[in-house]
Amino acid sequence: MKIIIVSLLASCSVTLAQSNTDGAGYVTNANLLKPFTLTNSTGDVITNAVLVKLMPNNFIYKTPSGEMGTKGLNFLPKDWQERIGYVLQPAMVALGDEFYKKWQNEFSDFLSTNEAPIDPKTGLPNGTITATNSVNYNKCMEWYEKAATLGDTNAMWKIIEHDEASDVAGDRVSPETGLPMRKEALRWLKILAEKGDASATRLVRDCESRINFDSQINSSLSRRNFTN
Repeated sequence: MKIIIVSLLASCSVTLAQSNTDGAGYVTNANLLKPFTLTNSTGDVITNAVLVKLMPNNFIYKTPSGEMGTKGLNFLPKDWQERIGYVLQPAMVALGDEFYKKWQNEFSDFLSTNEAPIDPKTGLPNGTITATNSVNYNKCMEWYEKAATLGDTNAMWKIIEHDEASDVAGDRVSPETGLPMRKEALRWLKILAEKGDASATRLVRDCESRINFDSQINSSLSRRNFTN
């Protein structure tokens, strides 16, 4: 399965290079040399920018004044993202899924041959093998991150569902699982909510409501203990 997916990624890259760029990545496709508008990370609008070079996760552009800059592919207009990179995203997610299956098998094998204590905070087995020291886990999240950065919402959900290595996001608890919410998962959940995803919006709201509810309860208890 891995060979098939890697081959797909390779063939997609070759196709993109042949149709859009030369061997060094400089844009040769006339349809991609038309001016476009982009908004950078500080909110500045850049008009009449022209693509100069395409790279796996970034692009170089040039303005009418001759200034050049480098941005992530996610800063390109949506239709331009689809023209140059959308075909790669499903393959990236599929490759991430393959590494995640290997991580699951790796963890299951460990549990079947080792007696792992239960973590009282999460209710999950707590052995010497963790997501952070697993090559397969780190690889799966790396591919999900690449696809998510290109705007793939499916990859964003994969990160949310599979994040086991980032720090816990304060007192936030996932309203669906009751387990601590991870920082990376919460970050992508908020990005999805900003994009208008109804499920993500609800989860963010429920998560924040839980924090507010717990804060109100703790505040009420503190006042009660003080008056008593």
